Amino acid sequence: MNVENEIELLKYQNKLLLSMVNGDDYPFFFFALNHDFTREQVNGIIKILNIFNNRLNNSNSTNVTDQRLEEDDKKFLMNLGINVNSLYSNDTPTYEEFSTYIKVITAHDFEIKYLLMSLKKQNINDNVCEFLLKHI
Repeated sequence: MNVENEIELLKYQNKLLLSMVNGDDYPFFFFALNHDFTREQVNGIIKILNIFNNRLNNSNSTNVTDQRLEEDDKKFLMNLGINVNSLYSNDTPTYEEFSTYIKVITAHDFEIKYLLMSLKKQNINDNVCEFLLKHI
């Protein structure tokens, strides 16, 4: 199979997945499929929300394993173009800050609000999403 046929097959398979994924049960996955997010972009979004959650709860990792995971996350996010020094600050996260990070790691042809709503509805760091949506 040549490259063009493989690309067409993948496009068709993506359309099939979109028709199979229940947008009511899995709104973030549906959003990610619909906007052609890569694995790295999805993981980056979730990592950013996890860090925001820690910032909201004022929790710092003291466990050696947690610190090692944090270093791995920092390297991963730096590779996506994220300024990890500002991301790992102690400041309360903001909608504008989240928007900035999303613009860096995605093609961003969507409203950030709808991304947050899909994450919240799928219960992915819903407390952080709710906080950010309240402060638009």
